[in-house]
Amino acid sequence: MLQRTTWVAIPVAALAVVGGSLGWWGYSEHQQKQALAAEVQSRYAGTFHNLTSDVSHLEEEMGKALITADVASFQEHLRNIWRMTSIAQEDVGNLPLQLMPMHNTQQFLSNVSKTMDNWLTEGVAPTQANVHRQLQTMYMNAHKLSNSLMQMQGTVLDRNLNWMTVTQALQQRQQKTDNQIIDGFQKMDGAAGAFVETQNTPSTPHRPSTKALSGQAKITGSAARAAVARMLGVAVGSDWKVTLTDKGAHVPEYIVTGSTKWGHLRAFVSQPGGHVLSYQLDYRPGKGTYDFGSAARAAQVWLQRNGFGTVEPLNSYQYDHVAYFMFAPVYQGAAVMSQTLSVKVALDKGGIIGYDGSNYFYYPVTHVPSRVYTASQLQKRLHPAFQVRMERECIVRDKNGDYQPAVAFYGVENGETYRVYMNAHNGREMAIEQLTHHS
Repeated sequence: MLQRTTWVAIPVAALAVVGGSLGWWGYSEHQQKQALAAEVQSRYAGTFHNLTSDVSHLEEEMGKALITADVASFQEHLRNIWRMTSIAQEDVGNLPLQLMPMHNTQQFLSNVSKTMDNWLTEGVAPTQANVHRQLQTMYMNAHKLSNSLMQMQGTVLDRNLNWMTVTQALQQRQQKTDNQIIDGFQKMDGAAGAFVETQNTPSTPHRPSTKALSGQAKITGSAARAAVARMLGVAVGSDWKVTLTDKGAHVPEYIVTGSTKWGHLRAFVSQPGGHVLSYQLDYRPGKGTYDFGSAARAAQVWLQRNGFGTVEPLNSYQYDHVAYFMFAPVYQGAAVMSQTLSVKVALDKGGIIGYDGSNYFYYPVTHVPSRVYTASQLQKRLHPAFQVRMERECIVRDKNGDYQPAVAFYGVENGETYRVYMNAHNGREMAIEQLTHHS
């Protein structure tokens, strides 16, 4: 989450030259200046995007820290908050605001950083009333700051505002300027002054390891075409082409492309084992009478028919006459959250026009430790302020890539909905995911 490019700031003095008259320069010099202006615009726009994203992540991490009652997990959240404040401060420093200092915003980030540092040194517990109260205040203030940045970002994008005009306005010391970027930052920093004094998840695995599917027999390109045809229930097309991914791929895969009655096909098949990992049909459904409930049942039956066994629905939604469903296979009576299966169903005729089962094949369940803690015991390890609304036994992968028995708790804190994974074998928190983002 913290890995991203940080743009290098360009001195404001140099930007003033770019904004000056170019009439007496030659055509070549004019082109160079235009190119520099475009580069400056791109870099500042990138930095502002980073700042907006980083403050949003800071707010999310504070929300996660408010939920846990486990000391070790709480300390980890505090360390993440500390790192995020440093990155956000760097973002602010890389914007062209040297002539319009954002003292309050920077002070707020600095206060949060110092508080995290003190708490980490003192080893405070998340259940301490004063700690939870201070953290909740910081969370609310970070929420306000994040909303201000997102609103400004929307204004900049909607009105195609230019960062070059910011530097010109700042150079000219236009105190009564109508520059909307400057006005937005001044408004945001003024609001920040009101609270300065108060101070990748288990369900979404990353890329497969090079050991994935090791030992399974390799198939040919022709066999890959045949496997896709069987899953689609059609004959191999005369124009179907097969290519093998580069040697640098973590797991060699065949890419099958061609035409079908549902439109253009693009599918991925693992070379070891010959598993159809995913496919997509370029089909745009029109209006029809195929209802959402029937689509859900069709998707579930389709998965079972293709060898995935019993599955549980996790999530679903509908958009533009297409139903999207996410399922989890069941192992020892519990949903395996790290093996999610997604299916797209056209709501005009009920055809399966998209599927992704990569996680199912790349992260097979081989061993799961026994369950030692019950759901009620694990819930007591969550902060009392976290309002649990639902729970479900499941199986997820830990940070080491090993499957663990767990309980997923769904609940509310500060008006946001979270899903917390607690390890049912050792009683520790595994991960917290924020499911809603209210403005």
